[in-house]
Amino acid sequence: MSKTLVTGGTGLVGAHLLYHLTQSGKSLIAIKRKTSNIQNVKKIFNYYSKNGTKLFNQIIWKNCDIRDVLLLEDIIKNVKIIYHCAALVSFNNSLKQEMIEINTVGTSNIIDLSLKYNIDHICHVSSIATLGENEGSPSNENTHWSWENKSSYAISKYLAEMELWRGFSEGLSGFIVNPSLIIGPGFWNSGIGTIIKKSKISGPFYAPGSCGVIDVNDLTKIMILLMDKKITNERFIINAEHISYKKL
Repeated sequence: MSKTLVTGGTGLVGAHLLYHLTQSGKSLIAIKRKTSNIQNVKKIFNYYSKNGTKLFNQIIWKNCDIRDVLLLEDIIKNVKIIYHCAALVSFNNSLKQEMIEINTVGTSNIIDLSLKYNIDHICHVSSIATLGENEGSPSNENTHWSWENKSSYAISKYLAEMELWRGFSEGLSGFIVNPSLIIGPGFWNSGIGTIIKKSKISGPFYAPGSCGVIDVNDLTKIMILLMDKKITNERFIINAEHISYKKL
């Protein structure tokens, strides 16, 4: 059985993706940083299944920073499918260089090695932050990027997408997903978790406006379905609905 690699295995998306992949009996390798806590992933598994620990133990964990080409090569040469979920997510512009290194250079490394070792298929988790404005209408997958008023995070993820399109032009098969705000349990110090924590101490006030949201389980199931259908050279906005910040 060919092995499937999940980068960013200890993140919100990676952890839920691993859970759903283990249920289908996939042979899995997951990348994590040395300092990452895999026990939190086990906790996620046990949220959903009485057999969570058994499913969790099917995963082969590898310590690897995606900026380390030599370590990364030793892993990628043994897999055929890649779900690339690893990223640094921050709106702190002081972390711009680190986001470029992880989100853009790290993705470039994965693309180069995927081409070298003839990976069958790759799924790249991007963000709606890479979409441009659509003159007052909803953005879609063909909305052109604009450099105006973009965060460092958005820039790093846009440049990462360009690495994917480069790979596709050189013969790599795969697709990109652009999720909106991802909602799911277990990660209280990032993403939706920080919003929930801050809302508990901020009193009866909320920002005006709204945002798009997607449940992490829906997102990961869609990723698996797209992979199973061998969709290639496409990108997909993944969004369930827009809700007000008051409702959120």
